[in-house]
Amino acid sequence: YEEGLTIISKDAQGNSMLSFMLNPADGSEPTGFMSGDQFTINNADYVFAANPADIVQSSGSLILACQGSEDGSTSATIYYLNDKTFVIENMLTAPEYPDFKPTQLGIPSVAATLAYPILCEDGQVYEFSLLEGALAKPVKLPYTYAQTAIVYDEGKSGYYNLIYWDKEVNGLCQIYNGYGPYYCGKTYLMQRNDCVGTANFFNGLNIRKMTLVKMTEEQRKAGNNSEILVITNNQIGMIQRTRLSVDFWGYNSETSENVLVDNGGYKVCGFGDLPLTETTPCIANLTYYSMLFADGNKVRRWNYTSSQQITAADVLQTIGSETAIICGFELSADHKLTYVAFYEPDQPGLNGSVWVI
Repeated sequence: YEEGLTIISKDAQGNSMLSFMLNPADGSEPTGFMSGDQFTINNADYVFAANPADIVQSSGSLILACQGSEDGSTSATIYYLNDKTFVIENMLTAPEYPDFKPTQLGIPSVAATLAYPILCEDGQVYEFSLLEGALAKPVKLPYTYAQTAIVYDEGKSGYYNLIYWDKEVNGLCQIYNGYGPYYCGKTYLMQRNDCVGTANFFNGLNIRKMTLVKMTEEQRKAGNNSEILVITNNQIGMIQRTRLSVDFWGYNSETSENVLVDNGGYKVCGFGDLPLTETTPCIANLTYYSMLFADGNKVRRWNYTSSQQITAADVLQTIGSETAIICGFELSADHKLTYVAFYEPDQPGLNGSVWVI
């Protein structure tokens, strides 16, 4: 089988594009992307929905979410593509839900026959059944959520965490192996109705950004705790950073004590003009204890275990021209390479690129 890097993008009219860069079997360096039109090359009879939003590789398929055209010529669609050939295996539209504009798929890499959440542009969530290929109004997540959700799993069937920020109670909630949601509070497995006031670990705070701290396979085998970075701002214009275990509720079964796992405490720094929002591209890793985030055409690096202020994060790399806009990051499995996707708005034609640093 061929292996490589797959990336979604769109042209100036919003038409969906799918590009693939082959990883040579002889170990040599990749030479570049094949045609950015893998959709139509492998599915000549289909007109793909416009404005792709998210793609995940799961159980032998690439599952792709497209928002559809603004003029209504194509509607929001979920596609199953064979992850080796890019050929359509199944597809789903939902004309009965006009507000269905997907932004993030809550589907783990090894999916079971369960319903998984799809976050939409307005912060609402729909439930998507992989087995039935159907979309439904949510049961587990019926509220409004920030555009900074986390999908975390270890490639094991049935084992996964989905982390969302409930914007109405300002609380972090978790779907664990399909169960929940459980809320991040000061008691074990807190329910939403109890996640209020001082019982809410994030009492009075608004989400700024959260991201998973990625581990290598060796780090995972060594027993390192899975962590997320949660960045919030309070009402007086400060940034707070909290490191939490992905399983936020540490439970001591020997003493029956309910303990919230908090390994990092707070780092407080000036809010200033920090270019960091719910949708700012960023990525974090355990190897270098750092978070990389996009600031226009700059990749900025913040050491999240130090007292360094986020506003003082150094510029690791300047990408493309002065007007380039970074729109995505990914790490290699060993953390030795960082892939940076960006585009040049001032350039005509296919103006997107991926740099490797």
